[in-house]
Amino acid sequence: MTHRVKPPEAFTRKQKSKPSTKRKCTHCIESFTPPPDMQGQMSSDSETASKLRKRRIVTEEDDLQSEIEIREKSNSPTGAESCSEAQGTDAVMVEGEPEEAEGPEDDAAQALGPRRLRKAETALQWRTSQILLVLERAYDAHNHLAVLRTAESLGIQHVWIVDPVEMLRGRGAGTLKDRGLGGIEDTGRIGVDSSSALVRRIARQNGDWLSIRHFSSPNECINALRADGRQIWVAELGQDAEPLGATATRPLPDRMALVIGREADGVSADVLKAADRRIYLPLRGLSESLNVSVAAAMLLQQLFWLYPSAIGAMADEERCALRKDWYLKLAKTPSQRQEYLKWVDNPPMPFSDLRRPEEHRIDWVNPRVKKRIQAKEDQLVREA
Repeated sequence: MTHRVKPPEAFTRKQKSKPSTKRKCTHCIESFTPPPDMQGQMSSDSETASKLRKRRIVTEEDDLQSEIEIREKSNSPTGAESCSEAQGTDAVMVEGEPEEAEGPEDDAAQALGPRRLRKAETALQWRTSQILLVLERAYDAHNHLAVLRTAESLGIQHVWIVDPVEMLRGRGAGTLKDRGLGGIEDTGRIGVDSSSALVRRIARQNGDWLSIRHFSSPNECINALRADGRQIWVAELGQDAEPLGATATRPLPDRMALVIGREADGVSADVLKAADRRIYLPLRGLSESLNVSVAAAMLLQQLFWLYPSAIGAMADEERCALRKDWYLKLAKTPSQRQEYLKWVDNPPMPFSDLRRPEEHRIDWVNPRVKKRIQAKEDQLVREA
């Protein structure tokens, strides 16, 4: 009789973390009983895995203690009013994984501050709270994440999401929070779950730099917008809507919200009823509508063209709170957190342009994709 070899525990855990449609045969894994001559080897593997888990727990506890000590030091008085004092609360510490390295810097550049912080400070100066984006029940996960990436790239800080009843992609019903695409915290500020492969591919952790709130119904979101003192502008294609460019003759409200509906039928009747203004983007082709993420990008960009004063429109207290939060996220080690916290009350000089200089530009392609593309290009050359 031939016995099947049970995979190691790491393989089993990996399979359980995958979607059910992409798992190996977990029933075979769970139901496998090792023969007597293999039990000693299996016991050894189990003990090794247990030691690794204990070592990881100890490491996480040490890192947590270091973070607590850093935060206690950062909250000590400095004499002058600091950003943390203006906020009155501690910033949320969330681990981020920046996409670019610091790279070598000369003495002149180091005197201006770490390049990573200078880039963050540049984005902070252009952040706006005047325009808030509302995404109502978009049920396609790719669109949901693409809108987050677009909003962050254009300088929007606040994105409110009315969660969909079900998802288009994936099996079964569930909200975005259930599927690891966002959640709720008491602070109302949370990024998209960075552990999701879908998130890392589409949103590229841009949700980490946004202030996101979730709502279970349109009316709940409308009530929150009214309580925040915001006018509600709704993007829709009805005959009562006016071209966005026609609003240029009127001033932009001090606090406004742009609402974009879901892919199939747009915004809900409740949102339309609550709208202070209905707008649309004139189209010149046979297509009647745009993809929701494309529409969000074009509407926001045109709003900034029409109302350039909205760029960077944010209260100093909020900017200070974001600065501390971002600096802590950008730090990779406890020592780097200590260094970055020194810049919170005396921010480094921002860049005039957020594009990377040539020495920091790194083109990266997935090795498997790159190999596949190269093979296809070589084939075309041979056939020519």
